[in-house]
Amino acid sequence: GGEELDVTTYPATLVRVGLDHNIELRIEWLGLVNESRKWEGGSSDETGTGNTGLGAKIKLREERGAAPQMALLVDASLPTGSKALRTDRIDPGVRLLGSHTLTERLGLGYNLGVVATSTEDESGDTDTRGTGRYSASLAVGLAERWGSFVEFFGYMPLSGPEPSTHYFDAGITCLSSKNVQLDFSAGLGLNDDADDWFVGAGISFRLPR
Repeated sequence: GGEELDVTTYPATLVRVGLDHNIELRIEWLGLVNESRKWEGGSSDETGTGNTGLGAKIKLREERGAAPQMALLVDASLPTGSKALRTDRIDPGVRLLGSHTLTERLGLGYNLGVVATSTEDESGDTDTRGTGRYSASLAVGLAERWGSFVEFFGYMPLSGPEPSTHYFDAGITCLSSKNVQLDFSAGLGLNDDADDWFVGAGISFRLPR
C-alpha cells in the first residue's frame, strides 16, 4: 500500500544452557526494537523493548549413516516487551530439526515447524493464527577458523489471509578465539510479500565450565 517499514533490533540475545547431553535450555530476548514507518504524507517511529522467549531443545537421535541427527525444539514467545510492540498472549512454537554431515567441510541442516502468531488489529482485538515455517541450510568450512553458510527459509500461513514469504540469505563466521565467534549475514526476500532485504551481525561467547 505504498508504506515503507524499517525494523532494527539490538542486541538480540540468545542464552543456551546445556542441562545434560540431551537437553538444552534456551532463553531469548529480542533486545531494543525500533519500527520506523513512512507513507505518503506522514511517518511514525516507535522504540521499545522486545519480547522474551523460553524454550528447550531435546536431542532425539544421533546421526548414523544415512539417518540424520534429529532434535525437537519447543519454545514460546512471552509478552514481556513494550506495550506498543507486543500482544498480551503467549505464542508457542515447535520445530523438528535435522542435520547431515556430508564431508569434513560440508554440513546440511533443515527444520520444519509451526508457530502461533498473535497480532492486534486497529480496533484493539487480538487474533492468534498458526504459521508454518521451514529452513534448509548448507554450512561450508572455509579454513580452520572460518566458515560460511547459505540458507533458504520461509513462512506459510496455516490460517488467515496472510501471504507466504520466502527468503535467501548467506553469511560468514570467524572463530576469533577458542570461545568467541563473530558472524555476519545478509539476505533478501524471494517474493513480493517478503521483506526486501536484511542484514545482521553478532558475537557469540562460550562460557567454559
